Amino acid sequence: MYPDRVRLLRPSIGRALGAAEHGFGLAWSVGELAVMLRRPRDLVRDRHRDALHASIAREGFHPTIDDDRLALAEKDGVISGSSPYTRVTSANVDRVLGRRIASQRPSKRLVFVCHCYGIPSPRTMGRLFGLFGDRDFDVAYNVMAHHQPGTYVLWPGSGLVSASPSRFVDNLRSAVTGARALLRWLVQRYGYERVDVIGFSIGGQLALHLSNAEPVDGAILYCPVADLGSVSRGLGLTRHVHPHVESLLARGGISLDDLDVADPLAHASKLAEERTHVIVQKHDALTPLAQVERIRRVRPNVRWHELEGTHLYPADLSRLHRLVREALAT
Repeated sequence: MYPDRVRLLRPSIGRALGAAEHGFGLAWSVGELAVMLRRPRDLVRDRHRDALHASIAREGFHPTIDDDRLALAEKDGVISGSSPYTRVTSANVDRVLGRRIASQRPSKRLVFVCHCYGIPSPRTMGRLFGLFGDRDFDVAYNVMAHHQPGTYVLWPGSGLVSASPSRFVDNLRSAVTGARALLRWLVQRYGYERVDVIGFSIGGQLALHLSNAEPVDGAILYCPVADLGSVSRGLGLTRHVHPHVESLLARGGISLDDLDVADPLAHASKLAEERTHVIVQKHDALTPLAQVERIRRVRPNVRWHELEGTHLYPADLSRLHRLVREALAT
């Protein structure tokens, strides 16, 4: 998908691509709404709210993981197994899935990559961040449960977003726990001494949670989702109609404010702020700059980098690769 080098765009072209990307976001949000309508009861009552909030009050957003009971296995670099997360809003048992690509020489360093919403592809993520070729670290790619084959209705990830705040939070909590389980299993098995996490879009949200819950040494957030509320109120069509939608949902006692229990920025990070690099594209229409800037308002010492592209079009790929290399080298 991403060529090795993409030329730097003039700002005017970047703005034009950003407008086109907003059109894509409109169509995408309509598709998400269609998926939501498959669960009409979620539109009138958040049936699992009390149970979910009780679970989070009891265990925290990041429940304890028993390393000795991680049921994962690896074959030809593919790691899979049952997730340790117990869902609150359904009886589904999610799977952990990932791929490990070892470096050419034995390494005690790991770069752990969390993909974006619609592209759960290790190869594509590797090309985007320049992680192929000669390197002195292993790379592992996490694949979220909602993006695995056989789990989605229309496209990878469809169904992750929900009109039911408790179901949406439960989906994210499951995804974060699955990523934590995969990371812990890798560190336990291979004895990694340094771990850096990279996350794109919703993967950036996972990376923020990982930096809160796990002892990682560095984080690179690329066009990240800062919080679930910004997605629910700012993606495509919802950017224009969310006040009316929220008013309608409120009649059934549903509040999008309940998404705040999943906010990674509301909790302390195990990672020093200056060890977090935030890379944004100025004309991003899917995770707009105004949303992402909340990260540096809350954590003012993060390293901030701006490029001239969009969410789907990385305008200066060579600079992005350089920023990733420099972040991993510090």
